[in-house]
Amino acid sequence: MVHQKYRTEPLDCFKKGKELRLDHFRDVITAKEKGKLLVSGSVTLGGFEIPAGLGDVICFADDAYAVTMTTNPAFSKDAYAAAEAKGFSRDICGYTMNYIGSMFLDRSLFGGDFPKADFIFTAQNCDARGKWSQIVADHLGIPFFVFERPCGRAGQGTRERIDYLVDQFNEGIEWMEKITGRRYDDEKLIEATRNFFRSAKLWGEIWLLNRTVPAPIDARSLISLMAAAIWRRHEKAGVDFLEILRDEIRYRVDNEIAASQAESCRLLLDNAPPFAAMPMLRETQAKYGIVWLGTMVYAGLYGELEILEDGTVVVAKTPEERGVVFRERNDAVRAIAEVTERSWLEQRIAFPTDVNSSYIALAKYLRADGILLDVNRGCPANSASAPERKFAFMDAGFPVTMYESNSSRPGDVDLRMIGIVIENLIENLMGLKKLQDRYL
Repeated sequence: MVHQKYRTEPLDCFKKGKELRLDHFRDVITAKEKGKLLVSGSVTLGGFEIPAGLGDVICFADDAYAVTMTTNPAFSKDAYAAAEAKGFSRDICGYTMNYIGSMFLDRSLFGGDFPKADFIFTAQNCDARGKWSQIVADHLGIPFFVFERPCGRAGQGTRERIDYLVDQFNEGIEWMEKITGRRYDDEKLIEATRNFFRSAKLWGEIWLLNRTVPAPIDARSLISLMAAAIWRRHEKAGVDFLEILRDEIRYRVDNEIAASQAESCRLLLDNAPPFAAMPMLRETQAKYGIVWLGTMVYAGLYGELEILEDGTVVVAKTPEERGVVFRERNDAVRAIAEVTERSWLEQRIAFPTDVNSSYIALAKYLRADGILLDVNRGCPANSASAPERKFAFMDAGFPVTMYESNSSRPGDVDLRMIGIVIENLIENLMGLKKLQDRYL
């Protein structure tokens, strides 16, 4: 492994990305006073695009709020305690514990009371999601609608699952009209759907630009900036930002501006990292001359990546690029339902090991040298497949190791242990010395 110094610069659009993220939560807090509907729900497929047909709607991304709580360990600790006091066990979904704990406290992470949505529209695509929404609906006394993403393996019963989702989306639209008294606007749905697919394609392009050596962006920046790819994906503001980010990364590729000054090793994370350990990623980049390319659970989120027969990873075409014309409501809801079949996140939730081949193809395409896997106590469903994923990567020839933590509960993160695991991967499994020791 050759040690070479590259030019580095901060991302010009990083500040804009942070502003978009803060704007999202500012909109959540002020929705009622501005006369807008506040809709609670998950960031999964359809969770933002379908309610958009009601007009002035702010979607309170429950998962995103729960994740953001980890930036305030004291607040997260209080929320967990409040949830446990109500009888909920800490071994269930960590996002659920953060969110309902904040609700039970009636305290918002951003100050003031907990935001009370007008209604809930969300997916049941994992063990916790639907029940989490029922708890919130019962406590706050608000209507809720849960659509089920049917679990099935890719290529088995695909048409039936898509039809089932389409029927649920249409039922949900009728339900939203009934409880709000608003007339649903199909044109607003179509606009949101177009924006969603444009955002998904841009996010895929951004990810694949990291195949370049040196990598132009690292995991910490991708995680920080992905808010626009998720929370604002159905809005023009989200599309515009992702275009700016993509173009800036292309500029960095063309001018060899690197995420890590000394890139002699490229590593991939499997899962959402414990956010309390994020500074450790930067420290290891400086210490060993490596680059963390990203976390694979955040790639292929919305079906934006495809694997060709030769193993090449490409960005999927949008429905309109494939000849689909959005003329009416059903065209949009069917396109949203169909893309769930390509979503690596949905595949991972339904049959966790099915996504292994996609992850291996992505790791090879990005020229990764090693893999760090997470056994996340805050997400039992995902953690169940971690050992199988480890063996799959080992069989594919990758150095790989695992650590245990809880990405949703800062108090459950053993930074010393994670540091030891990372150093074991880099030094013992990959034989990489610290930069200061390389030429001694």
